[in-house]
Amino acid sequence: MEKKISRVAIVSDEFNEKAMKRFVGLCDSLVAMMRAEVITDLDSGLQAPPDLIVVLGGDGFMLKTINKYWGLKAPFLGINFGRKGFLLNEDRQNIVSMIAKGKYKVYKLPLLKVSAFSADGIFCADVSANDIYLKMLTSQAVRLEIKINDSYIPEIMGDGLVVSTALGSTAYNLSAGGAIVHPSLPVICVTSINEIFPQRMPPMVLSLDTAVSIKVIEPKKRRVRITSGEPFSLDDVISAKIENSGCTFSLALLKGEDDFLERIIEKVIKS
Repeated sequence: MEKKISRVAIVSDEFNEKAMKRFVGLCDSLVAMMRAEVITDLDSGLQAPPDLIVVLGGDGFMLKTINKYWGLKAPFLGINFGRKGFLLNEDRQNIVSMIAKGKYKVYKLPLLKVSAFSADGIFCADVSANDIYLKMLTSQAVRLEIKINDSYIPEIMGDGLVVSTALGSTAYNLSAGGAIVHPSLPVICVTSINEIFPQRMPPMVLSLDTAVSIKVIEPKKRRVRITSGEPFSLDDVISAKIENSGCTFSLALLKGEDDFLERIIEKVIKS
């Protein structure tokens, strides 16, 4: 079934030579085949939001684009010019035709919200489609007091802590020893990073409505950074809260690439 698309935004990683080379040809093809208005600058004043945002780059650039433009409420359809491409589609000769004919599946996925305070009294808040993690800024292991809803974990000591969405479970969460979770499940993952004490807090998969509050113990001695990658990052954090934002974004996967279980097996387990 064709989806009516009259405005398409294209965002390309300017530091990715292959993506930038494909950018010009893709713009021309969208105009010629779909007769669509092509938007190449989402930061200028838009007369109307796009119906679809096509992203050229790798997973990291895709996440930056989602975090920046999710409020436009348009599905993100990525084309992989990076390595793994877990969030993206592979480039193909008939990709514009597939987009024009609506041959893609749209997944609605949650965004996590993070609120954090630093020792200097700075407050920062942001959302993340993938993960949010606290990590040591020096060679000193961090000490964290964690509150899961109303239940306390008095202390963990190690390199840090990662909280991820189900979609982000295959990234830093997995590297830290957390479980792979199907992205359609309404959960968050909480996993310690290189924990020294206690040995060891097991990785947790919790319902999406769970709130995770963190207090840094000895923040001057054991300096901590909280980040979700660009643009959100705060040094010398003393406390943070991570929870479901209540907001979502939409991810578009082309027909033949729209099975998340197959993606997990092919791009994570076998890779």
